[in-house]
Formats: sequence, structure tokens, C-alpha cells
Amino acid sequence: MQNLYRLFFKAGLANWRRRLDKRESIESLARKLFLSYRDIDWNQSKAFGFGGYGQIYLNGEGKEKVRDEIIQLLQEMEMPAGSPFIDQAYKREDLYHGGKVSSLPDIIFIPRQGYVDPGDFEFFSNRIFDDVIGASGTHSPNGIFLIWGEKVQSGRTRQGVKIHDLAPTVLYLMGLPVPGDMDGRVLLETLGEEWVGNHPVQYTAPEEEGPEGDLSYSQEEEKEIKERLKGLGYLG
Repeated sequence: MQNLYRLFFKAGLANWRRRLDKRESIESLARKLFLSYRDIDWNQSKAFGFGGYGQIYLNGEGKEKVRDEIIQLLQEMEMPAGSPFIDQAYKREDLYHGGKVSSLPDIIFIPRQGYVDPGDFEFFSNRIFDDVIGASGTHSPNGIFLIWGEKVQSGRTRQGVKIHDLAPTVLYLMGLPVPGDMDGRVLLETLGEEWVGNHPVQYTAPEEEGPEGDLSYSQEEEKEIKERLKGLGYLG
């Protein structure tokens, strides 16, 4: 697949390639012409990667031993220039908690800065490391936090804001209670002291939020979500 992309770009067909990516018929054809997850013998596979950015799932017996072996190999892995490939590797229980932990990747590792997701297809290249083709942007662990409005203390610089602080802060500003077991915190230091004093944060106890089964989507809701993701270009 990487070689096909190279041909597209050399021929000046970069935009055409992007349009083809979004067509389900082209994706189906690609899965017939190139190796994909459909070609994997899952009964013989101990682990697989999914998502492109450091998510590894384990399959079958002896998971803990396999997980330790994979983490050790990741820590020893080097890029072509000789520098380490990853910054850190974690077991999922080191990072997450809650009733849905079992559905998360068994291993989450953080590649060194400069690594880019190889593409939209499972076996995009037959090399462990390859040149980036056609990437117009990627993700970074560091972002920018901006907040504006009448309730905000202006002219201040804030450090240490986390992405999971945004949801409870938005709920608070909308006048809604914050679930007691929600990760993150309300960024009160970004708001005016007088306004905060007159509007204490309201929390709901976890047992008041309904059974965990209520979090599942209906078929209609899943269809709507997929349509929105297609509109954003995340699904073909």
C-alpha cells in the first residue's frame, strides 16, 4: 500500500488518493489486493496492534507473560538512527480504572516524538519503519488551552491543564452537576473569584447516575454516530 501511495504522489494525484480513501468500494478492493486483518489467523495470534498509536491487544492464553515480553521488546526497540523507539510503555491498569477497563488495550506505549501513524490501512508497509507519505498533520501529547468569556479571569497564564479537565469545566459553566466519578477537575482558577464564590460546584454521587448498562448505544444512535464520523472524514 505504501508503494501505491508513492505512485499517487509522484503522479500528482494526492487529492485523488484522498477521495479514493473515502469510498467504501475502493477500501473493499484494497482489502482484496493487500494484506488486511481479514488474512490473520486469530487462533494463532498472541497479540495484535490496532489504532496506529501504541495500542496492543493480547489474544489467547498466557496473556501476562506475553505482555511482559512485548513490553521488554518495545523498550529494547530502536529506530534506524539508533535512538529508542518509545518513551514509555504501560499496562492498561496502570492508566485506567472502572467497569470498562477490560475492553481497553492490554498495552499502551508512547512512541518518541516524530513517529507518525503509518496510514489508514492495517498493513500499510512491509517495513517496521518507513518514510512518511502524504501526512498533512498528526497528533501531539501537548496542546493549547484557551478560555474566554465574562466569567473568566483575563490576562492569566495557566499551567498543568489536562484534557480530561475540560469536560467537568464545561458542565460547570453550563450550570450542570459534575459526575462524582468523572476524571479531571473544574478549572476554577481560570474564573473570577467572586463568580465562583456565588456558584459552588455541584457533584452527583456515582450511584445516582444510573446503571452502567445505560451507557450503551441503540442501533439508531450508533448509525447517527457513524454518519457524523463519515461527515468528518473518519469513516469511509
